[in-house]
Amino acid sequence: MLEGIEPARTGYRCTVGDALARLDSDDVVVLLAALADEQKWSAWGLSKVLKTRGVSIGDTPIRNHRQGSCRCKDGN
Repeated sequence: MLEGIEPARTGYRCTVGDALARLDSDDVVVLLAALADEQKWSAWGLSKVLKTRGVSIGDTPIRNHRQGSCRCKDGN
């Protein structure tokens, strides 16, 4: 039943990491600053504003990315 199992492939990012990889460098700086400022930006509030700008990221991926509990934690 478990023949051929393999470890998960690396290189996958969460939706926050994917967005950071697609954005231009100026927007990456803005998003990283917003992710770092949890006092100003709740995960839900940041998600709502990003969606109005065409960047669809839910509040749960933002929360997970901030906590380092997403697929990006392995350096991807």
